[in-house]
Amino acid sequence: MLGSISGIKFNDLNANALHDPGEPPIHRVTIYLDLKANGTLDANEPSTVTNEQGAYRFQGLTPGTYIVREIQTPGFVQTTSNPIVTIDPFSGASNFDFLTDSFT
Repeated sequence: MLGSISGIKFNDLNANALHDPGEPPIHRVTIYLDLKANGTLDANEPSTVTNEQGAYRFQGLTPGTYIVREIQTPGFVQTTSNPIVTIDPFSGASNFDFLTDSFT
């Protein structure tokens, strides 16, 4: 069974690493699967850009472990860790949100 990884990118306005009501999504952020585990988006690594609702999704993934990362947006700092996701051959899907806080 092929799996998927999806989530939503939000602005963590109070920097509590939780998605609270009223915290807006962030669009046009590059999210990628760091297959080489080197913290860099390399050629041939799957990537996508968050949509207007901050949503991202990777589909057709074979069972295994994936590190999900984002390209940091200038003016923001990430308040959650980069998820390490294991696609189980029986369940097939995972949902992970990214939260960032703006700074001045």
